[in-house]
Amino acid sequence: MRKTHWLLAFALVIALGRPALAGKTVEVVKIKGQSLVASFSSNVTVCASGINSAVDVQWNSTVIKTTGSPPSPSSTAFLTIRYVDTCSGDDLTFTGALDNANGSVNGDLSKGHFDGVIAVATDPDTGPQPQRFAQIHVSLNFAGAGAVTTIRDRSRSRDGAVTIMNDLMVSSRPASATGTVSGTLPLNTGNKFVNLISGPSVVASIGKDVSGTITITRKTK
Repeated sequence: MRKTHWLLAFALVIALGRPALAGKTVEVVKIKGQSLVASFSSNVTVCASGINSAVDVQWNSTVIKTTGSPPSPSSTAFLTIRYVDTCSGDDLTFTGALDNANGSVNGDLSKGHFDGVIAVATDPDTGPQPQRFAQIHVSLNFAGAGAVTTIRDRSRSRDGAVTIMNDLMVSSRPASATGTVSGTLPLNTGNKFVNLISGPSVVASIGKDVSGTITITRKTK
């Protein structure tokens, strides 16, 4: 299963929250402070091919939107879920964000924690109709495992109508994330409670001294 990179998840959450105007929309977001990032993948063998889920979680201590409404810094969590269930015939991607999100990072990047309830939704343009919504409960513990390095990320990526340009610097430490990500998903066969992760993260990191911007451009109809 293809997993969505956390920056793309971030961009989709921001872009989908803006009105669709003719031409394009541009959002510039400043990121500062501390960060927690984790990706998970889970596979359960049932039915013909089974149930597959991919989860990307990101928490930042300070996120500031610099365009549109007056800037208001807030700790923010971003969540993207890809859920494929061959039993019900569902292939769903949910995205969502939570402002004033509860998270913490030790100064030496040895530990971190995030928890919260994040409202997520499918894309109103490319997802199933009618649009589907869910409340996802997240509680994750991060344990640092490796050396701290300073990373400079200047990159450009594109996925469909969304283009992301990032210019970021962060002191980052590899980590392992464990915990729970669960909720009731609206499937073709009805509402179903699911545990979306079944083990430790595939990749994770704990960061501090994050500084930079992400510019998200979305082409619209």
